[in-house]
Formats: sequence, C-alpha cells, structure tokens
Amino acid sequence: MDVTTAVLYVVLGALLGAVGQGTRAIVGIKKRSDQAAMKNEEMKEWFDLNRLLFSLVIGAIAGSFAAVFLVGWRSIVSFSWA
Repeated sequence: MDVTTAVLYVVLGALLGAVGQGTRAIVGIKKRSDQAAMKNEEMKEWFDLNRLLFSLVIGAIAGSFAAVFLVGWRSIVSFSWA
C-alpha cells in the first residue's frame, strides 16, 4: 500500500466518522428542539456550537482509528515510499 492510499483511507475514515457523529447530533438537536419548543425556550439558551464542533472532531478521530484498524495497522505502517 502506498502513502497516498493509506492517507486516503485515514481521511475517509475521519470524514465518515464526522458524518456519523453529525447525524447523531442532528437527531439529538431535533429532540432537544422539540422539548424546548414545549417550554418556550430559545435555541440560543441551550445550543452550544463549541460542544457540537468538539463532538464532530471526536467522531473524526474515532473514524480515523477505525479506518486504521479495519484496513490493518501493518498495511498502513509498512507502506512503500516509492
């Protein structure tokens, strides 16, 4: 496996991890939004953008690790520089 392929696997894993975490976050935000609507709360009272971004970063890191372990750590580490 060459360097480009290894990096693409890791980047793809990060992207898919962030997308998965984003999907989970959207469902949670919708649920919380419905609860807030019943209590007449505004979104700015309970929504934290920094927490959402941190969650997406954690998802990207988890996706990268998953890609490394699914593809195989040895095949990524033992790439050829040629």
